Formats: sequence, C-alpha cells, structure tokens
Amino acid sequence: MSLAKRLGALLKEKKLSGNALAKKVGLTQQSLWEITSGKTKQPRNIGKIAEVLGVDPGWLLFGEKTNAVQNISSYEIKQHVPLLKGEKIKEFCENMNKTLDKDTIFIGIQGKASDKTFALEVNGDSMTAPLSTKRSFFEGDIIIVDPTLKPENGSFIVININNEPTFIQYVHNAGKTYLKPLNPQYPTLEMNKKMEINGVVIQVISKV
Repeated sequence: MSLAKRLGALLKEKKLSGNALAKKVGLTQQSLWEITSGKTKQPRNIGKIAEVLGVDPGWLLFGEKTNAVQNISSYEIKQHVPLLKGEKIKEFCENMNKTLDKDTIFIGIQGKASDKTFALEVNGDSMTAPLSTKRSFFEGDIIIVDPTLKPENGSFIVININNEPTFIQYVHNAGKTYLKPLNPQYPTLEMNKKMEINGVVIQVISKV
C-alpha cells in the first residue's frame, strides 16, 4: 500500500475531506492533491499531516506489515526520532539538533530511547536472509538505532566501515568480533579498530 492509499484510507476512516485536512495542515489544495494522487511520495510536512490524523509519520510514509487501517491508532508512540541519511549520522551523534534542518522527517517509535536515537532506511539486501531463517530485513525498512547502547553477541548494529554506515549483525566468538550479514552472499568481516559503531538497532518498522 502506497502513501497515497494509506492517506486516502485514513481520510475515509476519519470522515475527513481533503479540503479540511489541507486547512488543518496549512497546505494548498494543489499540494494535497499531489500527495493523494501519488505524485509527491515524500512530502516535507508529513509530520504535521500525521499529527493531524493521529498516526505515526513513519507508518504513513513507509507503511508497516499490517494493512488494517483500524490498527493504525493502536501504534502507541512514545518518542519521535529523526530519519537520517548515512552521511549525517556521525554529525548528529556529536551535535544532535544542530545537524537537523527544517525538512527533517521524524519517525514515531514505541517505548523510550536516548535523545541521540535516530532512524535509518535500510539499503540493499545484505541483511535479507534466506526464507528458511526467522529474522530478516528488507530494503526500505526503517531501523531505529540507539548510539548509547553497547552491542551484545547477536545484536544488530550500524557501524562505520570505510566511512560508510553499514547495517550488520555483531557476533563475538572465540575472543574475536565479527560483522555478519544475514544474506550469505555477502562476506563476514572481522571487526578492527578503524571501524566505529554508530549504535545498536532497537526497533524496526517494516515496509509493506
């Protein structure tokens, strides 16, 4: 289900017209039409739209595994965290809000996390496991990462490898630490001192 379809279903569920939503959010009717028609796929004011509709902006923008509109309101949001691009992670962890601009998208999460917590979109298929395994992550999923936590054996982490934030599994075995993709087509790496852990994954918002 696309953003446009989720938004349309919400308007129908809440018996709210497009014009009424546009007024509440401060959008022109043309801008709202571009969103509901699917022309605009990542509107800058998604946070305000989600707030007015009483839903999680991450769900509205990317979707979750459930398509049931009635389940949307049951997603209990405790905190909002910024959705970052890879190159912004280190700067955000050091300077936090100074890194963010007015176009930053915030994602609602369940439970409380540190104020340094951020969201990151999964790229590629290195963490997509074979169908026979239980845990798997897909391109487009949103992972929630807390930089204040220390990884344990088996944790999923984001780590800087050659100046590139990489989503991978942290494995400690026989006194050594390895970085293991869930997709066996990618190589397992031995961790070294040049690699910097950006944080531990605490939640995932799965794309439909």
